[in-house]
Amino acid sequence: MTATVPGGPPATTAVDPTALLRSPEYLRLLVFAALLGAPVSAASYAFLQLVGHLQPWVFSDLPDALGLGRDPLWWPLLPLALAGLLVGLTIRFLPGGGGESPADGFHAAGPPAVAALPGILVAATAGLALGAVSLV
Repeated sequence: MTATVPGGPPATTAVDPTALLRSPEYLRLLVFAALLGAPVSAASYAFLQLVGHLQPWVFSDLPDALGLGRDPLWWPLLPLALAGLLVGLTIRFLPGGGGESPADGFHAAGPPAVAALPGILVAATAGLALGAVSLV
């Protein structure tokens, strides 16, 4: 324990890190984090798997199925235009505007409203799976 200087910062006491890690409050916090983190991680993994399966289908399998051959040189323009249309319509008509704009940079604005989540999901799926950003 340190002495207090008048007008200075309050005195601090040393905290034993081992005792803090073994405290019931800390263990409850760990359990809560695991209960919250596991479903969020599973949903994130499922979203990335969806996008990972859609990209090869859109860019390789779909043109082949339409009789255009495998990977025509001009084909990426069509999904990219569709992605722009879908994201634009999502921003215009769905609540939340498709999420935060990357042009604004990263800033902690808090979580999005629940009503904005479908628009964010549609904009992210269209943008990633249709070629605005490629995971492959």
